[in-house]
Amino acid sequence: MNYQVNVNPPPVPGISGPGTVCIGAAASVYSTEPGMTNYNWAVSAGGTITAGANTNQATISWNVTGPQSVSVSYVNSNGCPAATPTTLPIVVNPLPVPVIAGPTSVCAGTTALYTTQPGMTGYQWSISPGGSIVSGGSSASSSMSVLWNEAGPQDVILSYSSGGCQAATPTLLPVNIIARPLPVITGTNVVCSGTSASYHTDEGKSSYVWAVSSGGTIVAGAGTSTIMVLWNTPGQQQVSVNYVSGEGCNAFNPATYAVTVTGIPAAAGTISGLPSVCVNATAVPYSVSPIQNADTYNWTLPLGMTLASGAGTNSIKVNFPGYITTGNLRVSGVNNCFSGPSSPNFQVKTNALLTGQVVLNNMIIGNEQTECLAVQNIILGGEAPFMILAGGQVRLIASDNILFLAGTSVNAGGYLSATITGQCIPCNGSKTPEPTGSYTATANSDISDLPGENQLFRIWPNPTTGIFTIEFKHPEIGKTVTIQIFDVMGKMIQDQKVEAFSKRDFSVAEFPAGIYHLRLIVDNHTEVIRIIKAR
Repeated sequence: MNYQVNVNPPPVPGISGPGTVCIGAAASVYSTEPGMTNYNWAVSAGGTITAGANTNQATISWNVTGPQSVSVSYVNSNGCPAATPTTLPIVVNPLPVPVIAGPTSVCAGTTALYTTQPGMTGYQWSISPGGSIVSGGSSASSSMSVLWNEAGPQDVILSYSSGGCQAATPTLLPVNIIARPLPVITGTNVVCSGTSASYHTDEGKSSYVWAVSSGGTIVAGAGTSTIMVLWNTPGQQQVSVNYVSGEGCNAFNPATYAVTVTGIPAAAGTISGLPSVCVNATAVPYSVSPIQNADTYNWTLPLGMTLASGAGTNSIKVNFPGYITTGNLRVSGVNNCFSGPSSPNFQVKTNALLTGQVVLNNMIIGNEQTECLAVQNIILGGEAPFMILAGGQVRLIASDNILFLAGTSVNAGGYLSATITGQCIPCNGSKTPEPTGSYTATANSDISDLPGENQLFRIWPNPTTGIFTIEFKHPEIGKTVTIQIFDVMGKMIQDQKVEAFSKRDFSVAEFPAGIYHLRLIVDNHTEVIRIIKAR
């Protein structure tokens, strides 16, 4: 009898699951054919079966990096066991630990470069709030540049993936940002031209760099904390310094220090003021134009004259003695360093009588304006007007003549006083003049031609701009006429003898504007007529 027997082949289990894993990652699941019996899973020493050891799915945790393996066998439905277990090779990769290279001590305001291993994936760069990424730092970049703005502790942070494994924790690189130094300069800030001064900054630093403006020269101490500077040029100058601190940082900008270099005062100009005044005159003003580089003014007064006010300024007032004297007034500019050249001598003298001649025209005296003039002769108006407006006051004192020409006017509310006196009374004198003659202008007064007629002779126009006519009323009484002209000081400036005439033109065009006296002599008769030469 025959008996049929089927001989079945042993099964060959298959395994599916990850062949590459990361150390410490979540457990991996491996599978084989379902519906079998006596499943037998095995792992190498670097792994642990955590579930499903007798099923068609096993869960394995990998604990050791490097080459590992998982195997499985089972009995199929025919009751046949696998001849040998099926093995799946496993590679367990370590988790990456990023390494950051770059400076860990940086001066504030500096840009620093940080790098890590190239060839990784998913770079994740970040920094603390005290800086800003200026280049690099992307997910594909293995480097980045950081501008550090704030002093103090800061951080660079990095994570990435390698072999499919992400770093367990980001790498943190501490960075210390060092504050920049702030140099301080001490020293003399006002110096004299041509002298030296020292300047100092913080000690214990390195790489000192000093600089001075073009008006000075460093003569000692360059490269140290103290220098000596020779100042040559007057005016505003400057010292600056920078250095490297003990932490290796210099200042963003050099410290600066302003210095004023005082030069020699310029030569004093010509003094302005009255060269001739009355005895006992008080508070007579004198001045000089401002002097360059002068802080104060040194006035020298003649003997007997005293300073009433203005000491140390460019404008003074002087009191004069009660006797006749002459002397020189001088002034020079002075500062804390030098005394400048004196002004030219300005001769002043006192007089017992008023002197000088003044022409007042092309002038308007306004409201609340008060003026006074005391000289020998005064002329008002003429070719240009002299006007006093409402509220204006003018006081005139003369020892000889006060002449009002056309164009002299006083508006309602204005005041004009004119006094002739034989005394030398200045405007600022305390004594009231005793007049020998007086004229006080009233509102809207307008003075035209002055008298120019005597017994035998008549002159016109008077005032004249140069040419005037002499009319001889009785030419029959003499054969010749002597004509003499005197200036206001009594000096004869013209003398001529002419034949008797009825009318004849004469000229004073070559003489300056002013007051003149015309003496006419015929036989034993002499007449004197005052004439005015206008501008």
